[in-house]
Amino acid sequence: MESEIQGIVDLLPQVSYLLNETFLSDTFASTIASRRYDVAHIATHGSFGALAAQTFIVAQDGPISFDRLGQLLRSNDPTRTTDLDLVIFSACQTAEGNDRAVLGMAGMGLRAGVRSTIGSLWNVDDRSTSLIMQRFYRYRRDGLSKVAALSAAQRDAIANRLDPTTTNPFGLPYYWSPFILVGDW
Repeated sequence: MESEIQGIVDLLPQVSYLLNETFLSDTFASTIASRRYDVAHIATHGSFGALAAQTFIVAQDGPISFDRLGQLLRSNDPTRTTDLDLVIFSACQTAEGNDRAVLGMAGMGLRAGVRSTIGSLWNVDDRSTSLIMQRFYRYRRDGLSKVAALSAAQRDAIANRLDPTTTNPFGLPYYWSPFILVGDW
């Protein structure tokens, strides 16, 4: 996850980020509440359970509950300067839902008013996820839409263009296909 964030920062040096000991619950809450950003990329561990109380993402100082995350992402604050256009939940099973929470955390983001979310349908590989997300941001920087950028990054994984030095089979669907974009493409 650290390499994922560092790779994104290398591509987009103007971004603000919270990493490791700076990714604290209160710091994250105040950063989201500042509404100076239109994209939030959350690359951390999490859990999606049958109940909201069992669903959370992990900050350095402990879990941020599903309900709290929904409150933070809520877009009904008229004082905010920027709406969240995209939240990426770059963690395992963040778009896996159940009958109580369709599309899991990704769906919760939409219900909170975020225009689009990207989440994963199953446990993901850290290395391929890092490379796919870096590619996604490179394509976004180059002007592609969200859906086109995700699709192009996934095609790069299929064609083994993410890291030609690796022998990992990133072309297998397990590596590239867990990510879905929901909401405004």
